[in-house]
Amino acid sequence: MADESKNRSEIVREAIKFYLGERKKNLMREQMKKGYLEMAEINLNIATENCCVEEEALVNSIEKLLE
Repeated sequence: MADESKNRSEIVREAIKFYLGERKKNLMREQMKKGYLEMAEINLNIATENCCVEEEALVNSIEKLLE
């Protein structure tokens, strides 16, 4: 009977460890997803601003070459 109880305890302990590990992974994924979504708009704005600056530099370079 003691071996049976020990085995059950071990099984329950392992199941709880597995559950907590999976829960921790899922929480981390959700936090990362939330962070990436929050940064998406900021990154898009930065990329858009840089695109305009690069386009302006390209136009200026072409104009100088054509002079």
